[in-house]
Amino acid sequence: MSTPEQPLSILVVEDNPADQYLIEEMLGSLPLTVSSIKCASRLSEACSLLQTTEVNLIFLDLSLPDSFGINTFLELRPHVQHIPVIILSGLRESTMAAEALQLGAQDYLVKGQFKSDLLTRTIKYSIDRKNAEEKIVASEKNYRQMFYKNPYPAWIYDPATLQILEVNDAAVLAYGYDRSEFLDLTLKDLRPQEDIPALLHSVKNRNRHGKLENVTWRHRKKNGDVMHVEVAYYEIDYF
Repeated sequence: MSTPEQPLSILVVEDNPADQYLIEEMLGSLPLTVSSIKCASRLSEACSLLQTTEVNLIFLDLSLPDSFGINTFLELRPHVQHIPVIILSGLRESTMAAEALQLGAQDYLVKGQFKSDLLTRTIKYSIDRKNAEEKIVASEKNYRQMFYKNPYPAWIYDPATLQILEVNDAAVLAYGYDRSEFLDLTLKDLRPQEDIPALLHSVKNRNRHGKLENVTWRHRKKNGDVMHVEVAYYEIDYF
């Protein structure tokens, strides 16, 4: 993970020599420490270079001799999952550049329409945005690890439909369903028939901040056995 204050190794993927020269000149005059600037005029050349060279930031032209349009970014993306990418576009390519942002690029610049101050801000913003994305991914990964490896059975469900959306390893072990079977169930499938009215009442009147129920619930395993459990639940945003 890089920061704007650290020396930057930059890759410029641009086939127009004049545009390439201009970018290099502007990068050399910025109030940022640039340790090296590598250039590639073809997408294939850029992909090969990324296999052997450490890069902190990439400027990418979408129109190259061996690739064109949004496919240029899509083909590069697997090679730059942890590297911020700034799209270089012409006025007619601004729509494609905006689409690249939706697909994971950090920002874009229109050729001939920016100066050093905008270039500096764009670089800093792109690095900061990429770092924020990396932190979110790491946080989500840690959360998933805590969820899946929790020693207590746990699942995520939709309160509107009671459909189970995700389940951890302990629940699979305790209830006897495999994961795919679990995801076909609703909360009602885990309760004896006579307990379902109480379940529906509990879900409707749930404490949105989460709580441990004061009563013991009866849950039904896959083999029909009934076990007595205490339940804690919390509301989360799940996508």
